[in-house]
Amino acid sequence: MKKFLLFVLFVIITGYVLAQTRSVPMTADNFSIVYSGPVTEEVDGLRIPSVGYRNGNLIFLKDAFNAVNGTVKFKWYVTNNGSYIRGGIKLAQTTVSTNDISNLRGNHLNKWLYTTITVDADYNFSVVTCSDDYSGSIVDSNSGTVTDPTEQAALENTTLKLYYWDTQDPSADLKLGELVIPDHSPKGMCEISSVDFEDQTIPSDVIVSGSTSNIATDGANSSYSLYVDGSPGEYVEFQVADPDVDMLTFNVKINHSESYRIRALVGGVIRFEVSVYYAGSTSYSEEWCEVAIPIVGGSDVRLTFDDYSNQDIYIDNIRQYVLNAQPAGLALDNNTFDENLSAGTVLVLFLPLMLIPIP
Repeated sequence: MKKFLLFVLFVIITGYVLAQTRSVPMTADNFSIVYSGPVTEEVDGLRIPSVGYRNGNLIFLKDAFNAVNGTVKFKWYVTNNGSYIRGGIKLAQTTVSTNDISNLRGNHLNKWLYTTITVDADYNFSVVTCSDDYSGSIVDSNSGTVTDPTEQAALENTTLKLYYWDTQDPSADLKLGELVIPDHSPKGMCEISSVDFEDQTIPSDVIVSGSTSNIATDGANSSYSLYVDGSPGEYVEFQVADPDVDMLTFNVKINHSESYRIRALVGGVIRFEVSVYYAGSTSYSEEWCEVAIPIVGGSDVRLTFDDYSNQDIYIDNIRQYVLNAQPAGLALDNNTFDENLSAGTVLVLFLPLMLIPIP
């Protein structure tokens, strides 16, 4: 009987496997629109108009992603008549941001700009904005290192925030032409908790501190909502009991004439403002809008009322989500490797080479 010697070739491939990315369609339903007023889908992108003099607008990408070892790219355009304007585009809940767009007035607004955000494994970040294309002339740059542990955790579950405010040009707008985000693994939103006010009571996991509140006969695709008349130092808190929760969303309607500044805190840290009307004006009537907030480690979300009293808001449909993700690098059901391996992954392949008969 012949004997056979099985030779196995151990092939070690060491290199950087490019992290997967995906392009976000420029449709309004992919974004959380915080202010009243239209956000329109146009041929060259998503148009986000100012809601009025000394105002602006604010939207969030309605998705979360891990920015560490990833790259975010977006093409954007600010229309402005040369008057004062502030704002920027950033990774939500972090300091990773473009510089204030007031620095771009004069030569760099009213044209397409191309921004690339990168964050490495040590939380060093770079935000570079160019003209003409992503490798064009640099018109703005920002870099640094995120050292705060809370913010580092936020970078691993963040989203994109686009905002501008205090514009003296009521016809100003911001247009988003394209957006590419990291997509380390396929994932889907799984709703694990939903709170509404249809039974006309305030649930135990919604805490209203000191404010005048009641159930209003006005809801977001419903009959009832929580009405709050807030004063400085008071708050509404959404408790998040599950540490696996990745995102919280809620509908909100803000009284334009009385609301000045309503801040959202995640885990006790100020992350962004839900209302930035300041001393500005708006011609749009109040309407139901939506806020989407990435969560880290089951942190509670608190809305605080600052600066002025009697800030009227309505809240409805508080939902908590877990982003179900296929862990990178595992064998999939069809015995193939996960195509979403993180950058820098080492692959070890065991390949049968041949059977050699031995006399």
